[in-house]
Amino acid sequence: MKDQSTFIQLQYISSIGTDIQSQPELPPIVDIQSGVNHFLMLDNDGKIWEMGITSLGQRVSQRLQKNYLIPRRSPFLSSQSSLHFTHICCGSYFNLAISRTGNLYTWGQNNWLQCGIATKNEGEGVDLPTKGEFADDIKVKSVAAGEHFAIALDQHGHVWSWGRNASRTLGRETEIPPRELSQNFDNEALPDLPQQVPNLPKIKSVCAGSSHWFALTFSNRLLVYGINTEFRTGIGEETEPTTYDPTTVFDQRNLLEHFEVIAAVGGCQHSLFHLRRIIMEVGSKRGLSSSENPGKKRKLELS
Repeated sequence: MKDQSTFIQLQYISSIGTDIQSQPELPPIVDIQSGVNHFLMLDNDGKIWEMGITSLGQRVSQRLQKNYLIPRRSPFLSSQSSLHFTHICCGSYFNLAISRTGNLYTWGQNNWLQCGIATKNEGEGVDLPTKGEFADDIKVKSVAAGEHFAIALDQHGHVWSWGRNASRTLGRETEIPPRELSQNFDNEALPDLPQQVPNLPKIKSVCAGSSHWFALTFSNRLLVYGINTEFRTGIGEETEPTTYDPTTVFDQRNLLEHFEVIAAVGGCQHSLFHLRRIIMEVGSKRGLSSSENPGKKRKLELS
């Protein structure tokens, strides 16, 4: 297997594990996402395609590694073959996808419950896309994934978290195993299945880095959870979180009514914030007081 040194067009598909015989070409793609060593693609019909080592690599024989570079349809149970999806997302070694009906499906590595699925054997991966374990009335609007955890935003503006809870990443308490007699340090909090994050106002959007995540409120506050090693969260203090409450990155204290937060993205050891300047346009009609001719807010994105 040779390293890829030039661009190639992903044009042809693999028929492994599918019933596709008459359509050898990849359909139009509307979204792409990447994990550590795999990709997901969403086509314009709401079907999911995968490439690379997916679901712990069970799909393709180690002797046929060249097939990792050929897009193939993500395998679903026959009863799920009619599903169509609107969003896809990749954690480091697991995947999430939102169906058109607002249900969340997950698959891949699950040793920290990052798929949000309780498997029969502890640490066992989730081979096929499986519907997430949420309350019946929950419809998922968006998702974000880190290295070993994930979060979801529902139709009510509530945030759900699951997976590994190191550094209080889930934003809520989970059980902590007791120390052994000879142990002089605390154990890591246990991973958990999806549960709602408490003490949050209604949230407009979420995003995640490898071990931290952000929640943007409707009042233009940007909140962060998780580890801040190497100042990755942007709060300026390289400390472990001591509570499960979020830390405020942006609010009126530093936005000063001159800016608003558009979005945030998190990487492994960094974050990027997109702000927009709010400019007051002074009314141009002569002879009117400011109360009679109030300025209008105009928003300009920072470049």
